[in-house]
Amino acid sequence: MTWQRRLGWLAVVIVTSIAVIGVAGYLIVNSPRFHRYLLAQIEKQASEATGAEVRVQNFALHLSQLAADAYGITVRGNQPASARPLVQADQLRIRLKIVSLLRKKIDLSEIILRHPVVNLQVRKDGTTNLPTSPKSNKDTSSNLFDLGIQHVLLEHGEIYYNDVKTPLDAELHDLEVEIKAQLVGRGYDGKLSYRNGRVLYGNMKPLPHDLTAAFNATPSEFTLKPLLLTVASSTLELQGQVQNYSQPSASGSYKVTFHGQDARSALRNTSIPAGEVTLTGSIRYQQQENVPVIHALDLDGRLNGRELTVSTADVNAVVRNIRGELKLANGNLDVHGVEADLLGGHVTASATMQNVDGNPTAKLYASVNALSLSASNAALRTAPLDAMPIDGQISGTADAAWTGSIKNITALSDIALKGALTILSTVRFT
Repeated sequence: MTWQRRLGWLAVVIVTSIAVIGVAGYLIVNSPRFHRYLLAQIEKQASEATGAEVRVQNFALHLSQLAADAYGITVRGNQPASARPLVQADQLRIRLKIVSLLRKKIDLSEIILRHPVVNLQVRKDGTTNLPTSPKSNKDTSSNLFDLGIQHVLLEHGEIYYNDVKTPLDAELHDLEVEIKAQLVGRGYDGKLSYRNGRVLYGNMKPLPHDLTAAFNATPSEFTLKPLLLTVASSTLELQGQVQNYSQPSASGSYKVTFHGQDARSALRNTSIPAGEVTLTGSIRYQQQENVPVIHALDLDGRLNGRELTVSTADVNAVVRNIRGELKLANGNLDVHGVEADLLGGHVTASATMQNVDGNPTAKLYASVNALSLSASNAALRTAPLDAMPIDGQISGTADAAWTGSIKNITALSDIALKGALTILSTVRFT
């Protein structure tokens, strides 16, 4: 037999062997018995890794895509069997990518989680339904940017939070998270959003809120660009950067647009003024060892409001041209330059508070200039001053201070009344 025939027979044998092994492997992988075995192993490994009871209804392998799908995922934590599961999800897809066969390097390329529903609970004794994390002697720490993940998608998520101890209830619907690797470099671009979120605290009326955010993350920096939280008709905009993850420093800017009617509805309190007030400013933070967060935080802001309407059973008045500034540094708060036009006059105020996070010492100063008695009389809905034949202005100052609770307040005021008698007469024409 010539060497060409021998080589041909060898090729036939090799191809046949590969085909037989491939067919056998395919039959084994797709056999019901092997399927049940793999499913049991998946549940066992997941339960041991999380400390929770993990159940998976079914799974599918896509060898040509190096992908696997798990369906009907249920995770039970520290809770009775009759309680709602900690986590449920319709589908989890994981896809791998072979980086190098020689170096035996395989990356986790894609993670997709569809319709996850999370139920977090805090009981009256402070315990939760979260599982107890298993102890491990293995060093499993790894750098997220070394995992090689190209795409992460979480869609149609829901989160339910119930704190019986506080009490606090919260819900998030249509939670969407998507993270994609950048084409160049080791960074990621991501976006996060949810709609129709609800937070219920005590007897407060729940307010619907939505959130959208875009961000970029690299091994050295995280950038938020920007985050927009909408609560009823009020909004919070936040953008900034975080650097040096091991000892983070952060800087950014914010803008809060607050409508008093939102708080009035939520708190069921008609005494809260209606109108729009904006607070804009910057924020900086530098982590320091043995330094509380509030002392490492530096925040400044500027307050502006065109008009606020105070409408209660006793008073109906309008506050205009509101402005002021605040600064928080080293755990101390300084509010200054607060001004507003009220009842035909002008009001100014300032305040300081030392040791905001401890036993605070606070001082407050306020002054009023040329408040109109006639305007004050018109603003009163009960016990008007019509019977008093006086027209004029009120000016004065007030100082207050306290340490610890505001119940310890001491106050001093100096009020001056400048006015004149008015003669009420009736003129009759015949």
